[in-house]
Amino acid sequence: MIRFEDVDIAYDGMLAVPGLNITIEEGEFFTLLGPSGCGKTTILRCLAGFVPNSAGRIMVRDRDISRLEAERRGVGIVFQNYALFPHLTVSENVAFGLRASRTGNAEVRQRVGDILERTGIAEHAGKRPSELSGGQQQRVAIARSLVMGPSILLMDEPLSNLDVKLRVAMRNEIKRLQRQLGFTTIYVTHDQEEALSLSDRIAVLNRGRIEQVGAPEAIYDRPETEFVCRFIGEANRLTPTMLGSSGAAINTDTPTFVRPEHVRIGVPPAGHLHLSASVEDAVFLGPLVRYSMKAADGLLDVIVSGAEARLAIGSQHMLHFPAEAVLRPQRTVQ
Repeated sequence: MIRFEDVDIAYDGMLAVPGLNITIEEGEFFTLLGPSGCGKTTILRCLAGFVPNSAGRIMVRDRDISRLEAERRGVGIVFQNYALFPHLTVSENVAFGLRASRTGNAEVRQRVGDILERTGIAEHAGKRPSELSGGQQQRVAIARSLVMGPSILLMDEPLSNLDVKLRVAMRNEIKRLQRQLGFTTIYVTHDQEEALSLSDRIAVLNRGRIEQVGAPEAIYDRPETEFVCRFIGEANRLTPTMLGSSGAAINTDTPTFVRPEHVRIGVPPAGHLHLSASVEDAVFLGPLVRYSMKAADGLLDVIVSGAEARLAIGSQHMLHFPAEAVLRPQRTVQ
């Protein structure tokens, strides 16, 4: 449905995003994920028509929209700060775009009433933004975009202003609405957990370039580059010295990693890679405990169930993990 074809995006003569090629399917929840300054919001704003592309084409259903004005692109956008009008009620905020486009009163009432019901905020129609919670304000911002009937909804870190519990609740709500209403969503975030839980597919960006595109499970379990391996979740770098004789089963000449949750403490079963390490630090996380373990030439993080026996600082233990848990990202991004 949406294709970026060799798209360059420049700021003040500097190339921020070079040679972008992405295809996003109809009805897909597609996330642009990466650290601050990697170009993800720039891509979103380019698709919305706020930033021009200096080369290439942006295609939506085989129509080149690269030179279209923002208001003619059929794209809705939800900003990080929601940008609600404080002096208008919920209904008036949602109706604002329809009024500006001179839609008839009867149609405005029908469309606003329908979208307020579908986003679960009809009971707050007469309230002003200051009377709403953060989650309710976010629903108003989504409703205001959806009421215009866009085929594409862009979301620029819409949960970053919410507290942790509300953020988790609202990301579930966003996914429910997206599935229910069927709109194509392009979502920008630097939060890995958010991206993994929401997305059909994820594009991981670094310095304006795509490191990997894939389903959340593929991105996490089969990272193609060292950046993706380290950025998505956590990863311990393994060395030949660390593994000793058990390292013969794997090649550590290239960057080799294992995730903390795949490492176990105790007597290794047959065939498991293993090493000896001492407890350097322990952090209690409720259902989990994170141990920092000092091995031959470095530290490894190990995450275990909080119900397991607590390990004393300085105590020595055997760590082990199956060879199939080892990650070997090898592709280099040019």
